Amino acid sequence: MRYLLMLSWSCMVGMHAHGQEKQSNNFSISAGVGLFYYVNTLKTQPNRILKDHIGFSGRLLWEPEHRLSLGGEVGYYTIYSVKIDSAGSNTTIGEARLSAIPILLCFKIRITPHFYVTGGQGLSVLLSQVSTPGSTIESTVLSLADAQVSALYRKPINDRFHLEAELKYLHFGKTEDYGFSIQAVGAYKFRFKSK
Repeated sequence: MRYLLMLSWSCMVGMHAHGQEKQSNNFSISAGVGLFYYVNTLKTQPNRILKDHIGFSGRLLWEPEHRLSLGGEVGYYTIYSVKIDSAGSNTTIGEARLSAIPILLCFKIRITPHFYVTGGQGLSVLLSQVSTPGSTIESTVLSLADAQVSALYRKPINDRFHLEAELKYLHFGKTEDYGFSIQAVGAYKFRFKSK
């Protein structure tokens, strides 16, 4: 009987106990710009390829009080551009360009308070453009097996603003192209209070 009374008392105490306080839902939005370097896989006129271009990226993440954050990433990268020569001469008569707009589901894992590893997979819209004097031909195609992996160092400015340096590897599955990007990133953290 004594055990039954103790069990009933502990159940009644549990009914009057307060639950956990609602935690804030932390989110961050970031934008980055930097150099994209294309690893040349082209066989035709590889010496005419311009491999260095400016790349842009943006990321929206849900950042709970754990090591793992989830969200999405978009960007714009010129993978390469190449000068087109006329047959039998070194005269440039046009330019071909391949650019990508990746749209990825991504994650970020905190390794130390300032060092993070990110990854993502999704699709890209590949934009091809061939320009010659007086005409431009453009086409788009979806690349469905694209990915990125990066390492970043975060330096907090205050509770809301962070500056980040990010080294990123990008792979474009449709064309089997890949490259590296180093970016300076600005991030802003904001919160939604749970009801």
